[in-house]
Amino acid sequence: MTEEEAAQKKAALRQRIKYQRDSLTEAYRRAASQAAAAQFAKYVDCAGKVVALFVPIGSEIDGASLFKTVIAQGGRAALPVVLGEEPMAFLAWDGNLETLIKGLFGTRFPNDRHVVHPDIIVVPLLGFDRRGHRLGWGKGYYDRTIAAMPKRPRTVGLAFAMQEVGMVASEAHDIPLDLIITEKGPVRVTNKDHH
Repeated sequence: MTEEEAAQKKAALRQRIKYQRDSLTEAYRRAASQAAAAQFAKYVDCAGKVVALFVPIGSEIDGASLFKTVIAQGGRAALPVVLGEEPMAFLAWDGNLETLIKGLFGTRFPNDRHVVHPDIIVVPLLGFDRRGHRLGWGKGYYDRTIAAMPKRPRTVGLAFAMQEVGMVASEAHDIPLDLIITEKGPVRVTNKDHH
């Protein structure tokens, strides 16, 4: 498959999954976000680690709901900030949603510019497969950022179970996830050759 064919497949898949995710009720998204946070607490050890979370955009699962788990386990939380085309930076976050500043593409980030280096990055996504490949919005921020980091962090995808697809067409720059957590539990990544 050429890069162009992969890009076209991804675009069609993005539309389909976004439509399906948008059709989930707000009550389901809230309950599933809480269930996914409970699953995350069981399978991801945050003790002594900086964990990059995300504030949901639109119908995304609530990545910010993991904040209490991170703190309860003795970790520190951060949120990404997108500054133009550069890789993202991660800013320490105190859990307060009210003080966040609106950023590019509907993102929100802390006002305090204390840059931290995450040990674990919780990655939002549109779709995923069991090889750990994720379908994002196609801007490549997470892949570029992770590729530029001197020490590769553990990557954990957070999604609704309904976002799983048979196969995400992957391109050369795509970095597979180490683990995926949904409201139904962990999805073990079968392709371990990416370390």
